[in-house]
Amino acid sequence: MGNTDELASGLLFLITLDFLKTKNPEAINDLQLPSGSIFYDKYHMYPLEDLNRLQKEVLLKVLGKVDEEGYYQLGKFTFEAYSHTLVGATLTNVSISQEDVLKNILDLWNTVVNFGTRTLIEVSKDQHYAVIEIGNDPRDSAYLQGVVETGIQSIGGKNVTSEIFGQGKDPYQIKIHWTN
Repeated sequence: MGNTDELASGLLFLITLDFLKTKNPEAINDLQLPSGSIFYDKYHMYPLEDLNRLQKEVLLKVLGKVDEEGYYQLGKFTFEAYSHTLVGATLTNVSISQEDVLKNILDLWNTVVNFGTRTLIEVSKDQHYAVIEIGNDPRDSAYLQGVVETGIQSIGGKNVTSEIFGQGKDPYQIKIHWTN
């Protein structure tokens, strides 16, 4: 059972519901919501446990299973949807390099969750890679992998890939590679 003090923004709930509406719109009618309501305030914080349950339910409705590929796709969708918000659009418009967008993502992460640490520990502009360390974050690492890969793609990174080191450990690292 997770920490009841871990909170996530209602915006993440709304984006998760949008993922479902985009992929399987009719499934919204029989969705078992953690709070019993489909109405979330994007400015309100809700228990992370509720978001985790909602994401699992949505992945089941969209893919028929809950696995890393599903979380990865949901993470990609989350960044894309977030980048269409006012804050997200600002994030991508003011980021002129991959390092900038990663720093902005890590800084803004605290606006959607109240837990965990995310640190950009290494960047090589010449070799086109970065390493992010993530600690005290109980969410599926593939979800976060999808978020950061899509962030790099949002400002022109091509052939973006990543790998996770220390999966299942706390902290773990995501190493992101790209070409220009």
